[in-house]
Amino acid sequence: MVLADGETLRQVTAAGGFIPYVSEASDQVNELFHGPNDAYVGVWYDPMVIALNSDYCKSLESLPMTWGELETLPPNARLAMTDFPAASASAELFVCLSSTYGEERTLDFFKQLHPRIIQYAKYLSTPARMAGMGEADVVIASGSEAVRYIGQGYPLRLIWPEDGTSYVMTGVGITPSGGTSALVTAFADWLFTDEAILVMRSNDLFYMPTNPTAMTTKAFVGKGHVLFEQPEKPLAAEERQKILDRWVKEVRMK
Repeated sequence: MVLADGETLRQVTAAGGFIPYVSEASDQVNELFHGPNDAYVGVWYDPMVIALNSDYCKSLESLPMTWGELETLPPNARLAMTDFPAASASAELFVCLSSTYGEERTLDFFKQLHPRIIQYAKYLSTPARMAGMGEADVVIASGSEAVRYIGQGYPLRLIWPEDGTSYVMTGVGITPSGGTSALVTAFADWLFTDEAILVMRSNDLFYMPTNPTAMTTKAFVGKGHVLFEQPEKPLAAEERQKILDRWVKEVRMK
């Protein structure tokens, strides 16, 4: 059995390394998280979200409910985000926004935000911490980190962008040899249970469950949230780097 990030699972699938994984547990998961021909199934995922300091929320007439509405924040708003080249989850947001709204529009969007961004962080945990401690007003953050800080009592308001968001996924695939083992299938199925999610929570891991029937899903996932669909053919590493290089040159270093 292989438990890994989406990119690794796609590579193993392309090499013919998995057999179809179909069970009562995996069948409940949205098709968005299934690999081709059920070669693998997502177990949990980590979306990018908007997080605001709760006290700062009180000063706003309306909250930014979409990515575009971040542009309408007051000029003195202090923003923070993880640097796109610093983490794959952050880079995925920029790539998905570029794919959805066009590269030029996405670059222009971040050019508008750039003067108000007080820190491009090196780690995914930093923006949520900054907002929770009042060092920033509004941040683009990893959903798992925002939920973790909320659970620790930090004053944060989490918003799922209504126009959709990107995510990184962790999933499970079963190799031909593993398919003959009842223990392998049982463990793979267990990963979708509340018990498994609670084990992660006890270790400060707050990823979003893909199983919609899990009790913990209600505590993690906002109602009616929208995720950007993964393209059938993801961008090659060279193309992704080319897009990120444009951002560094035209926005980050300005």
